[in-house]
Amino acid sequence: MTIDLFGGETASTVAAYFRVSDTSAGPTPALMFSGLMIGLPDLAALTSDDAIRNVVAGVFIRARRDNTLTARQHTFWTDHVERLTETMFRPRERPYAPGTRIAVHHGDPRQTTTGRILAVADEPTGPAYLWRPDLADLPGHPWFTHPTWALRTPAHHVTPTLAGPDTNINPDEPLMTTGALVATIDDPRFTVGTVLRAFHDDEHHLTYEIQPHDGALPPQRIPLDDVTPLRGTAWPTVEALLEARALANLSPQPGEILATTREMSFVIDTPLGAGVTFPSSARYLRPSLTVTDTTPILISENATPPAETPPAASSTTQTPRLRYTGDTIHIDDPVHGHLEVAAAAFHTAMRQHHDTLATALACRPWLATIPDQPKHVTAALTAIHAPHDLAALDTAFTRHTPGRPTSSSPPNPPGPDITTPPQTPTEDPTAPPPDGPTFDTGP
Repeated sequence: MTIDLFGGETASTVAAYFRVSDTSAGPTPALMFSGLMIGLPDLAALTSDDAIRNVVAGVFIRARRDNTLTARQHTFWTDHVERLTETMFRPRERPYAPGTRIAVHHGDPRQTTTGRILAVADEPTGPAYLWRPDLADLPGHPWFTHPTWALRTPAHHVTPTLAGPDTNINPDEPLMTTGALVATIDDPRFTVGTVLRAFHDDEHHLTYEIQPHDGALPPQRIPLDDVTPLRGTAWPTVEALLEARALANLSPQPGEILATTREMSFVIDTPLGAGVTFPSSARYLRPSLTVTDTTPILISENATPPAETPPAASSTTQTPRLRYTGDTIHIDDPVHGHLEVAAAAFHTAMRQHHDTLATALACRPWLATIPDQPKHVTAALTAIHAPHDLAALDTAFTRHTPGRPTSSSPPNPPGPDITTPPQTPTEDPTAPPPDGPTFDTGP
């Protein structure tokens, strides 16, 4: 579950609006409880563990005394109350177990970094924690593709925390860059997408070029005020950002802003084409521990707790489900959320070898994949994020496959329509084909 707090004010006191959401069925939260909490000393208290405990205590009291809970709310509460009690109100035993979320500081409690413990090491002076900062799991961070890299910190610099993972979103500097995840505000076309570019015009109005996830659409230009950030990035320098973009042929365009954790550059129009200005220091440097230039400690993968991805509630949500709506493929994936792609592009991707698709996605290092990811999920991600690579792959596939039409063939040779949903040789129309996705034929 997730608990979100939002600052506000009443006529006489500081208040907080809260919401408790269920994330057990996938990456899209389902709102379960919401309300208002008053009597906070100041807005800074919103980030404290005590504020989160007060929210849970209030919901706990309501669940025991209020007979107006819906069946869904009651089921959610009974499923989580034991774990909530253990996590929120019982003291943690030292040394803290792997997987525990922690706040780490080195002498200055005002400058902290959050993360999670991967392992505990015994030292002559006492236990030390091998932990992974949250920022290391963000696109652009040098450790992003190395999930077993960790830091070693003495126990007296570590405290447990209820705070969620740090997504590197600064409300005072909301500029996003390549690889950031955003949600649209009341946009009928799509709800979630990945930022490709950020632009500013002569009047300093910011817009994003966004690749939709749940809309079978090409990249869209959307004003800054029409999206809300979900997850930031951790590119250390402009050079690192441009190197990653070059792999995907995502070239700089005049009017772009290239913002990283340390630097910022602008793309200007020159007689020779787009030119990137010399980087200047970023206006907002995070006052927290940096791990970019720190030598990591390698942890055995067998000893590493799994990454914090939303757990599935049942076997039906553990397996990504695929369904058709006209000429569009919909995939509900517990990791990547709802994906929507044109059926023709999806079937083109499915004709390619899985390793070939994975290689195309690897050229976009801001995209996260998981081990043993189903091929149909990889195919959908490739069709969404690498359509030009996919077109080139299909051309090569057609050219080198015996019996397939070539460029000299008729425009519409006889044969099956690739936009037609594949049929299964079973009597059950919802049964998946061998090694294929789960199909949902709808109502």
